[in-house]
Amino acid sequence: MRKSSLGKLIATVFAVIGGVIFTYEYVTVPHGYVAGYVVLSVSLLAGFGLFVGTVLLILHRTRKGGWITLLAVAIFLVTFFAEIYFADQLGYLVWKNKKMVPWGPDAIASLVIYFNAGVKNTRIEAFSTEVLYKPYIKGYVSLSSTFITKIPDRILGCWKSRVG
Repeated sequence: MRKSSLGKLIATVFAVIGGVIFTYEYVTVPHGYVAGYVVLSVSLLAGFGLFVGTVLLILHRTRKGGWITLLAVAIFLVTFFAEIYFADQLGYLVWKNKKMVPWGPDAIASLVIYFNAGVKNTRIEAFSTEVLYKPYIKGYVSLSSTFITKIPDRILGCWKSRVG
């Protein structure tokens, strides 16, 4: 097997696997407005691949590598968007028919909890189980029956949980 054929095969396999991984992330996100972040990631990765492929095309010694890179980017994008189309047609989008969770300054919530930037998910989950889901203690209300959402607050650089 020639080197260029092996390179094409490896690039194709990685492009298809990457498309499948990002499609899985897109399909299984909990809320539809988060799916845009997956598409943004795919766009940035494809843009980086196009940039690298173009730079490799300019240089004579790496021209074949440039074509292989551009081919891999094209296969990656086709795989990703074709799988999203078929997932939508087959009804596999988890978030498609879910009601959007209102959040922001106009959202009605009985309690909003802000976490500092960089707080690990384990600490947030520990807080939820140890404080919010604790059984009723005299003078305190149990929040175990309420709806809790973790929302990244990009403007403030922290996580906030909406309870309500």
